[in-house]
Parts: sequence; structure tokens; C-alpha cells
Amino acid sequence: SVNLLVRDKEIIFMEGASKVTQQIEAHLAAFGQKCDIGKSHFEAALLLRDHEQLEAGALRTYATASQLLKTAEQLVKAGNVDRDRVRDTTKRLDTLWQGLTSRLNT
Repeated sequence: SVNLLVRDKEIIFMEGASKVTQQIEAHLAAFGQKCDIGKSHFEAALLLRDHEQLEAGALRTYATASQLLKTAEQLVKAGNVDRDRVRDTTKRLDTLWQGLTSRLNT
């Protein structure tokens, strides 16, 4: 039935949101680590590569988070879900993402 499909989407959304939350928190922790500039050209090149990989991972996380936010909007519009839970989860994702983007842009 339609209600079961909506509930399944809600469960998938909540699981996805939990994973993305963990990913964002991991990215924030990684960006929070002290980073030296490297004692040699080789070390600096390795640091740059690591930074680029971290940034690419953050962009993949953004794509997933963006899709989750769209899904949340659809779930709330469809009804038959715990709207407060979905909205609270969406707000947490958005807040975490804003924190990460501010770190990326500094």
C-alpha cells in the first residue's frame, strides 16, 4: 500500500541521514586537525593530495545530503510520516553541512 511505501522511504531516509551525518562529522574532524605545510616539496604534495581527496569526499557527501533533503521534503508533503522527526533530522543535516561548507571556504 501507499502508506507502507512512504514508511519504507522514511526508514531509508533516516538510515541515509544517519550515514551522511557521520560522514559530515568525520569531514569536520579531518578539517579540524592541525596541518603543517610540509617540510619538503614531497610532503607538501602529499598534503595537497590528501586535502583534495578530503574535499572530493565532502562534495560527494554534499550530493548525498542534497538528495536526502529533497527526499525529506517529498516525505513531509506525502504525509503519513513522523514529520517532526524528519524535519529535525533535516535541520541537523543542514546545520552540519553549513558548518562543513564554512570550513571548506576558509
